[in-house]
Amino acid sequence: MTNNISSNTSSVTSSPQPQTNQRWPTFLEMLQRLHQEGIYIHPEHLAEFLLFHGLPVNLCYVPKHLKSKAAFINKNYHGDMADIIEEPDDVASQFPWLNQN
Repeated sequence: MTNNISSNTSSVTSSPQPQTNQRWPTFLEMLQRLHQEGIYIHPEHLAEFLLFHGLPVNLCYVPKHLKSKAAFINKNYHGDMADIIEEPDDVASQFPWLNQN
């Protein structure tokens, strides 16, 4: 039996990471980019997606039922793919439903 799987790993590239002078996009930048691409996702759904993948999310975007999980992830995250960045105060005006607790 012959092996049809190629062992050429030289073409494998690592996932893109920002260079030292760049930073990862903020939550709002990700959300705005998705909307620009025609992907209209609710901020809470994006927050759930990021939390599912173990990435920290500012608690103002997280639905009530996931706040404790988000707080745990935020406290214990040691990766380099995300940072908790305080968003501007106009978040409430952009997404008024987020303040309805």
